[in-house]
Amino acid sequence: LFRKLMKNAGLRDWFLRRMGQLLATTFSAENVTAKIQARYALLEPEMEAECKRWSWTTATWKRYGQRMLNYAKSRPTNLVGYLTADFKLTAEQAEAYFGGVG
Repeated sequence: LFRKLMKNAGLRDWFLRRMGQLLATTFSAENVTAKIQARYALLEPEMEAECKRWSWTTATWKRYGQRMLNYAKSRPTNLVGYLTADFKLTAEQAEAYFGGVG
C-alpha cells in the first residue's frame, strides 16, 4: 500500500516534507537523546536493585543505555540516507526536504 501511495507525486512530496520536519524536531538526535537521558536519570536510582534482582550488572545496563544514545545520534543521518536512496533523490532534492539533517 505504501509503495502504491508513494507513486502519487503530491503524497510523496508531502511525506518527504513531513519526514524533514520530524527529523528537525521530534526525531532529531538532540530531542531523542534528551528523552533517553531523562528516562535514564529517572530510572538510575532504582537500577542497582533491579539489576541484582534480574542477575544483571549496572555496567550492562549502562552499556545498553549508551547503545541507545549512539543509535539516537546516528539515526537521523542514516534515515536521510535511506530516504535519499529509496526515493532516488538528487542532492538538491535531499537538501530541500531534509535541510541540514544528515
